[in-house]
Amino acid sequence: MDVAEKWFKEAIVSCPVHETKNEFFIIKRGFRLSKDKDSDYYRALDARKYEFYSEIEGVDYNQLIDKGFIKGVDHIGFERDTKEVFKLKRLVELLYSRKKKFKKLIKKDRRLNEKRIRNLYKNIDIYIDLIFLYESRIKQFNNKYNKK
Repeated sequence: MDVAEKWFKEAIVSCPVHETKNEFFIIKRGFRLSKDKDSDYYRALDARKYEFYSEIEGVDYNQLIDKGFIKGVDHIGFERDTKEVFKLKRLVELLYSRKKKFKKLIKKDRRLNEKRIRNLYKNIDIYIDLIFLYESRIKQFNNKYNKK
């Protein structure tokens, strides 16, 4: 049995199956598993990167082999989400330090610095919303796999 076939049969139990004219496919967290209608040809592709569909390779492939498709995809997403939370928190810290700097400079050019501060607040709100999104995904992962 091919690895992609094994993953497809594992994922078909818990994921919705979509259908086109030529194939059945499943997409979960940026990974696409497909089966041709005419033959028993299975494919596993990575759709997360900017090349759109590429072969699953490297660390991701090894993790999917070790843990199976569903659990492996969840772990890959968990790792990505924790990295994103860390990056976004650092970015919010940077924006707050810029805000502090522009508040000190407000007397020099009030209109420009108020605009800068207003834009910083807007970006801070966006990044904090993203932090909450990723932290909720992390919490769901921890609840699903009983981690603390």
